[in-house]
Amino acid sequence: MDGKRKSSIWIWLLLIAVAALLLFVLWDRMFRAPGLPRAAQPAGSAPQDARAPLPDKTAGGEAGAPASSLPGYPPVIAPPTAAGQPSPIAIIGTVRNEHDRAPIAGAIIQVFAYSSSPSMVQKNSSAAGKFQIEAPPAYRYGIRALAAGFETFQDDSFFITRPSCEMEILMVPVIEVQGRVVDLQSNGIADALITLRNPNQRSDEVSTATTDAQGSFALAGIPRKGQYRIEAFHPAYDSLGMVSASLPTEREILLRMRPARATGSLAGTVGDRGRKPISGAEISLFEVSDGRPVSRVRSDKQGAYRFAGVREGYYFARVTAEGYMDSGANHGAVAVRANGESLLNFTLEAGLQIRGLVVNHQGEPVMQAALLYKLPDAPRWEAPRIISTDLEGRFQLSGLPDAEISFTVQHRDYIEITVRLRPSSREQTITLDSGLSIRGTVSDLRGTAIEKFLLSLRSATGNRIRNYPMTTTDGRFEIMGLPRDEYQLTLTYGNRSFTGSARLDLQASAEIVITLDPAGGGRGRNLLNIVKVR
Repeated sequence: MDGKRKSSIWIWLLLIAVAALLLFVLWDRMFRAPGLPRAAQPAGSAPQDARAPLPDKTAGGEAGAPASSLPGYPPVIAPPTAAGQPSPIAIIGTVRNEHDRAPIAGAIIQVFAYSSSPSMVQKNSSAAGKFQIEAPPAYRYGIRALAAGFETFQDDSFFITRPSCEMEILMVPVIEVQGRVVDLQSNGIADALITLRNPNQRSDEVSTATTDAQGSFALAGIPRKGQYRIEAFHPAYDSLGMVSASLPTEREILLRMRPARATGSLAGTVGDRGRKPISGAEISLFEVSDGRPVSRVRSDKQGAYRFAGVREGYYFARVTAEGYMDSGANHGAVAVRANGESLLNFTLEAGLQIRGLVVNHQGEPVMQAALLYKLPDAPRWEAPRIISTDLEGRFQLSGLPDAEISFTVQHRDYIEITVRLRPSSREQTITLDSGLSIRGTVSDLRGTAIEKFLLSLRSATGNRIRNYPMTTTDGRFEIMGLPRDEYQLTLTYGNRSFTGSARLDLQASAEIVITLDPAGGGRGRNLLNIVKVR
């Protein structure tokens, strides 16, 4: 009897041990943060709880940090130090040429920290293309890279929750094309205007240049490969046709022109209403028949300009000068006669100024907010102009008419608004509403974090789609600036899209857990499972 009792006790102990082991494994799978691959994790970093609630926005900081550390702003998600204060983030990386993976030396790396005190830290890459930047605590980071001969790289979607983050920045080289403009005897033609056009785009003028004394030119900053048209214009010459070229190309582009048979000249002055000469004004000459550009010059210190050797015909000229209004007074039509000189003077009106400051409801500056606007007399087909706020949330426009101008203010973290401002000598303030927020984590069915993805929100009101690219270290993300609405969520990961089975009713800021289900719960479609935590 005693032997049987002892055997049953050992069996029960064994069963308890197995149950405890299974519970531990289950807890480990469900709650341990699925971060970077083990080899890529920073040394000394401890696993984080990916399922634990994110810091509350109203708390103003990370758990363990003082509530007043970042008043009125999203929580700092930088890891706290031993003292409980958020610590800086080490951003380490390499800048490379996307085409051949060669390192880029001397690239300017700028890190924008989006926090209650917006800031920017800047460093240059080494000869090996490497950089390391200590960035202040923030809930989101933006990275910008600038290098001569390359397109600007910018990504404002980084959510970093580890002490350090490694990255590789791939920069796309811009295309440059070189060539010459010559006459029938192959002599170079100076001061010819060169235009590069993309026939497949609505706004087809991509780049312009002017030939030097030898007739040589270089067109830079061409953003992408493709078929382009290159043409030369000169008031004293007739073009012998444009050149169609597939770029990039290493061959020199040769454009031929012949002297016009009958030419005259066009001269004049540029001044203000007080008859003060305006130097440095740009005067552009166009053909009336088809609007083609012919040439452009700048006014000298006395405000004088001159086009020599202009073909006989009808033209219109347009002048622009910094700080002066762009109005009807800036345009003029003129007829150029053979062996004569036509006169066309311009009197410009000094424009007014708008100075502004963009802040949130706590009075904190909003950097890199985009302001889209159109001048009152702009044609309906003209695209809106865009300016951005600086690190202090300020912007400035000059050369404006005395009229109200409508601005649409956009920022990833705030609700879009439209305001009307009139030129004034005082600084005008625009206040943005941070709206509601969604924060959470993204993982697959195994609990592995999805670190780079695109989250799209389609609103039920107006059917508008907002796209949010995300680059994270452990699948955590946050979206701000959302109005109250119902949203259909779609997540793009790699080349696959996952759609939520139901809309998210957002009437208050929410925390969610997103799980990607490729099988769609047995329904054979990519499904986005969303669990609202709070």
